[in-house]
Amino acid sequence: CANPGSDTEGTCADVDGDDFDDKPSRRRMDGPIFATFENLSPYRADIHFDDGRFGNFVSTLEANGGEARLTTYRGHSFFITRHGVREALVDPATDGQYFFRIPEDFEGKDDEEGPHFTLPAEASPSK
Repeated sequence: CANPGSDTEGTCADVDGDDFDDKPSRRRMDGPIFATFENLSPYRADIHFDDGRFGNFVSTLEANGGEARLTTYRGHSFFITRHGVREALVDPATDGQYFFRIPEDFEGKDDEEGPHFTLPAEASPSK
């Protein structure tokens, strides 16, 4: 392939994507993905996008099996709080807050189901 406006040869890419079936293309790595969040705890919970400050509310998960499917991007992080009070739901063994992160190198196709995150049944407010 010739580079327009140049005497040099350029490289050609297969525009229909056939060359990229066995590895993620740049488009796939930059596009949206669908993440599912599931709440097995007995608490109604809120999902917040972690913006590095106070977070931005995204969705509510009903208690005991509630689910939400979100469109998001690689590298995004989320944290979970009790519904309406912004009190962290934590692992009772460590008192650590639950954070969920979409890996930067997640290789799923944009139009397929992405990661599934589960808030466990033992999640509870910090003591």
